[in-house]
Amino acid sequence: MNPAAFPISASRASTVADEVLDEALRDCARHRVPALRRIHDLTAAGMLGLLVQMLGDRGEAEALLQQGYIAVWQQAASFNPGRSRPHTWLRSVFRQQAIDHLRARQYTPADEVDAGLRLADAALGEQDQPPPGLRLLRLAFLTGRSPHEIARALGKSAAEVRTGIREALLAMQEPAVNLQGRALAYVAGAYALGTLSSRARRRFETLLQSDLAARRCLQQWDERLAGLAPSLPPVRPPDAAWAQIAARIAPARRSTLLSPQRWALLAALVLLALVVVLIRNRR
Repeated sequence: MNPAAFPISASRASTVADEVLDEALRDCARHRVPALRRIHDLTAAGMLGLLVQMLGDRGEAEALLQQGYIAVWQQAASFNPGRSRPHTWLRSVFRQQAIDHLRARQYTPADEVDAGLRLADAALGEQDQPPPGLRLLRLAFLTGRSPHEIARALGKSAAEVRTGIREALLAMQEPAVNLQGRALAYVAGAYALGTLSSRARRRFETLLQSDLAARRCLQQWDERLAGLAPSLPPVRPPDAAWAQIAARIAPARRSTLLSPQRWALLAALVLLALVVVLIRNRR
C-alpha cells in the first residue's frame, strides 16, 4: 500500500495497552478465561461504541458484543502480533461480526441508514477534503453499509459508489508482482471493508482457512483501514455483560475435559488395567 498517499495514524505507535492485550490474546488462545476477561474489561466500551455506530440499535449492539467476544475466544490463536496491533485485530473481529449481521438483515429502514451515514460523515469531518472515493471508502468502513445503501443515502448511483470505493482501494494497494497478487489484494481489501457480496464473503472466508497469503493480506488491510477512521465515543456495556459471556464459554471449557483424545487415553488406560488384572489372576 502507498504510505505516501495514505499515511497511517500516529496512534498506531506501540502502547502499554497493546502489550497487555498482546499477552492476554496469547493466553486467550490457550483458553484461559481470565485473559478474555482482561480483554473485555479493556475494550468492551470501545467495541460497543463501534457496534452502536454500525448497527444503529443499542439492543442489537449489546447482543452482538457478546457474540464478538465469543469469536475472540475462538479465533485468538489466529492473532499474529507481527502483522497487526492487538486492538486493530480485535476491532476487525467485531466489524466482521457486525457486517455479517447487517448482511443477514432482510430489510433496514432507509432513514436508519441515512442517520448512520450522517453521523459517520460528521465524525469524519471535512478538514482534509478527501477525494470522493476516499470519502466513500471511509463511510463504508465506519458504517459497514453496502455500496447500494450508501448510494441511496447520498443520492448517487450504486455504480458510482462501487467505482469510487474500488478506485480508493486500488490506490491503497501495495505494488503486486503479478495479476493474481493484485486480485488477492483487492478482494482482501473489499472483505476488510465489508463491500463484498455475501457469496463472495463466504468464498473468501473459505480461502482464509487454508491460505496464509490471504490471511496476511487481510491483516495488512485491517491495519491500513484502521488509520482512515476516527475513534468513536465509547459506550458503557451493561453490568451483566461479562457474566453472560462467561456463561456462554463455560460449556466449551467443560467439553475439552472429555475430548476424543482424552477418551482414547482413558480407554487405553482401562484396557491396560484389565490386562494387568488378567495376568495376575493367571498366576
